[in-house]
Amino acid sequence: MKQIQVVKITTDRLCLGMYVSELDCSWLQTPFPLQGILLKNDDDLLTLRALCEQVGIDVKKSLLSSQDIRAIAKAPPRLTSKTYPILTTTEDELEVASEHYQSSLQEIERLLGEVANGQPLRSQQVIGAVHECLESIIRNPSAMLWLSRIKHADRYTAEHCLNVGILAMNFGRHLGLGRQYIEWLGLCGMLHDVGKMQVSAALLNKPGRLTPDEFDQVKKHAEYGYQALRDDPTLPPAVLEAVYSHHERLDGTGYPRGLRDVAIGFFTRVTSIVDAYDAITSQRCYSPAESSAKALSILYNNRGSQFDSRMVEYFIQSVGLYAPGAIIELNNGERAVIIASNPAPDLRLCPKVAVVRDAKGHAVQERIVDLAAERTRPPEQQLRIKRLLTLDESGIDLESFTRQTLNQNLTA
Repeated sequence: MKQIQVVKITTDRLCLGMYVSELDCSWLQTPFPLQGILLKNDDDLLTLRALCEQVGIDVKKSLLSSQDIRAIAKAPPRLTSKTYPILTTTEDELEVASEHYQSSLQEIERLLGEVANGQPLRSQQVIGAVHECLESIIRNPSAMLWLSRIKHADRYTAEHCLNVGILAMNFGRHLGLGRQYIEWLGLCGMLHDVGKMQVSAALLNKPGRLTPDEFDQVKKHAEYGYQALRDDPTLPPAVLEAVYSHHERLDGTGYPRGLRDVAIGFFTRVTSIVDAYDAITSQRCYSPAESSAKALSILYNNRGSQFDSRMVEYFIQSVGLYAPGAIIELNNGERAVIIASNPAPDLRLCPKVAVVRDAKGHAVQERIVDLAAERTRPPEQQLRIKRLLTLDESGIDLESFTRQTLNQNLTA
């Protein structure tokens, strides 16, 4: 019987040419389709470093010699998982991101309209949108995340597709995945609901509870989307699977196939989490928008049953509670928009904010407050965040505030 030689190695020592046969996590928590992979490119190598701490190397299947692999395993650490540095300020990136967001939204609306009219789907439109948004997200994701909070009920499906793509790419960036896999996550998000264009608009926009028969009709959108995309040779199989299965749940309660645990892959697990988050934080015809804190709480409470536990925790880290564009109430009742996060680990609850409403909800002259600096004041005088607000609760027009911020940046 052939003996398999496996050398345990920490992922910071991984090299191209190694054959990875064992992980310290489930293969389903990675984007790799098979249980075993020969490292041929930096994307695969960086992704393993991001998702695992230790792996097993099959010496026989590796391109490196047994002697080299064992020497590398004992060598000092060389590199940790991929990190993407912040290259621009949120204020500077917001102008560029706004242009990319609007052009990408127009492309998605055009694509959805063509699908609704029975025309063949052209994925190149979405691939272009993914590339535009990804460049901004790589430089500084805060700007795109800010824009993803501005929502319009009459553009829900298109905005939702774009926002899920943006959130998924930000998630991939946070995980330290290689660019190719981040792009795939963007495609999963932007295409996941394309099948809704073949479902009756009256059902999608029904304000009340759907009957069982009506819900069965809506559930078909996952299969419709898959059918519309499956013959496109430019789309990776992982993207097609995510479109088909983004409503599947680990406990088997999802649809359309009732898949369970091991049958649900990495890209689908990520897409399902991001899809749920954006839907919960959006106003829909049958449900008001919840705050991001409430949405994250729902995901957290359903981890391990509906959603992948590890991925939920990583997703919460990726979006954060107090990200730019979020609206908060201070402990003195004033309402403000977060304009910049604080990167210091011990000051993440102390962003920079723009106060735009008083305690009675009346508009006031904009005032910038650095909540980190507030910590130097006596405790009874410090301004602190009391809670996150939804757009409706705040009375703040985030779109107008963003436009005003952009104009100020252009004239500065």
